[in-house]
Amino acid sequence: MRLLLSACWLLAAAALKVSQPEAPTRHAPSDECKRRTALLQQAALQNDTVALRALLERDEGGDSEDGWSADGLGANGYTALIVAANNGHLAAASVLCEHSASADARGKAALTALHAAAGQGHVATVDALCARGASVDPVTELGFTPLMYAARAGYAQVVRRLLAHGARPGATEGAGYTALHAAAANGRREAAAALLDAGADLAARGVDGMAPLHLAARHGHAAVLRNLLARGAEPDAPSKERHTLTLILTLILSLRLSVPLTLILSLP
Repeated sequence: MRLLLSACWLLAAAALKVSQPEAPTRHAPSDECKRRTALLQQAALQNDTVALRALLERDEGGDSEDGWSADGLGANGYTALIVAANNGHLAAASVLCEHSASADARGKAALTALHAAAGQGHVATVDALCARGASVDPVTELGFTPLMYAARAGYAQVVRRLLAHGARPGATEGAGYTALHAAAANGRREAAAALLDAGADLAARGVDGMAPLHLAARHGHAAVLRNLLARGAEPDAPSKERHTLTLILTLILSLRLSVPLTLILSLP
């Protein structure tokens, strides 16, 4: 009896498997799709809204039957919107978003248009993308957010606008660093100040145990160092490798003055 029931179940399962429709096959973009995507990117690069509208309105409402999409990736690995955002072409970005382009479409390394605009300091484009519903804290393959891009490049106004749109100053990338780490490591005093004003954690540690203060000291950024200390950063809090601010500064001084470390450590 059990063998008979088992056979029945196997037959039923086989029947279900046979009756299920096959998933549609996704074909590689045709040469025509690639050509139109290249034209769309060129129009975005030149901020040519007339050409953009002509290309986009040909397939108004979304993807076309031949596989072409406003979010298609060009030979460079990016969408037309990412190209527009990277160059601060607000008019082109607006036309793309008004039609079928997604504000959250991903390009190479999972980069979005907001990453591109933030990393190049284009405040108006950042605001426009956020107003269009772009995710404010998308992460790249390495875990970087637009806020980290702006902080690393020192675009304090972009940092403030992203924070106003809800970006999280405490978000971390693959190594555990925050946007404040990025600002400190690159000597971006105003960006660091904007993050601190928004409540960024002075004591946040990366996987290596480094706080923003350690990175500012390691890279010799005195202005950022003073600002972090003035905001209450603990100078003798050790990193994972037991590096303190005092030790890091001593090592830097020894290297720059070509003075033996033992001699510096013996100074009063």
